[in-house]
Amino acid sequence: MKYIVFYQDIFYDAILDELKIDDNSMKKLFESCALLYFNDIEKIRKSKFIRHFYDVKFELNGNETTNNETKSILDFIKSNLKTKEFALHALYYQHESKTSVILEDLINNGFINNLENPQSIVSITFVNNSVFLGINFKDELPTNYKGGQPHFKENKDTICRAEFKLLEAIKNFKIDFSNDKTAIDLGASPGGWSKVLIEYGLKVDAIDPAFLDPRIENHVEHYQMTTQEFLKNHYNMKYDVIVNDMKMNADYSCNLMNEFSQYLKTNGKAIVTLKLISIDYSNEEVDDALDILKECYNIIAVKQLFHNRQELTVYLNKK
Repeated sequence: MKYIVFYQDIFYDAILDELKIDDNSMKKLFESCALLYFNDIEKIRKSKFIRHFYDVKFELNGNETTNNETKSILDFIKSNLKTKEFALHALYYQHESKTSVILEDLINNGFINNLENPQSIVSITFVNNSVFLGINFKDELPTNYKGGQPHFKENKDTICRAEFKLLEAIKNFKIDFSNDKTAIDLGASPGGWSKVLIEYGLKVDAIDPAFLDPRIENHVEHYQMTTQEFLKNHYNMKYDVIVNDMKMNADYSCNLMNEFSQYLKTNGKAIVTLKLISIDYSNEEVDDALDILKECYNIIAVKQLFHNRQELTVYLNKK
């Protein structure tokens, strides 16, 4: 099977190690995009470092791309697209854009372009003299974003870009806070994650010795202390949600999350970013860190998201 996979370039070797393949099986096409030859789709889905993928159902190479390329693409789409509503995800590298021509033809043939909530997604990657095309029902793909890259709009109310990490995690992992009331934010300053939780209707306790952004200072309970000082006070509180985006080694973060599990209700939700600070980190180190979390939590998802840098986001619930 052939797949187009999307990832962050620095994790290319980590993917090879994770899937137990060599670079003959994963050919880089351009930055953060590769053609993967692999037969186990479940391993691709479970990859911590592949953020998005689609299976290649149709391709053109070499001279094929110059002779009636657009007609060949459209013929295949119209023969294989099983729903009326669709979204077109097209990426180009050293190749002429054909998006407007393809969209116009499909719309003229009765298909409906629905970017917000498509029934199916048509994915096309144009690179040099090759075209790789896939058609999937929306739920078959790991994300609904082109290349797995959601873009959130920064505005006057944005405290920091770290907010986008949490927003992406909530959407990617389909986290539902509708039955949750309280949350604690470890290392909260300047307050971006606390702001997101407030917007989801949660009452937030924020722990950080530093100041919070004035826009949320009056909307949270601010414990102006370190996380260790908080633990020493033995507060008698329970939360529905714990989040942690502190900059520290992954194993330290995991041990801290375990210490704070006493404040989380049974089956409560937790979200933590694991910083892969060392440039020579290994999958074994990541697995060791996750094993620490498994002492107190069930691991629901682990993924290197688009808004993550050299880190992973982990979604958990308390055992």
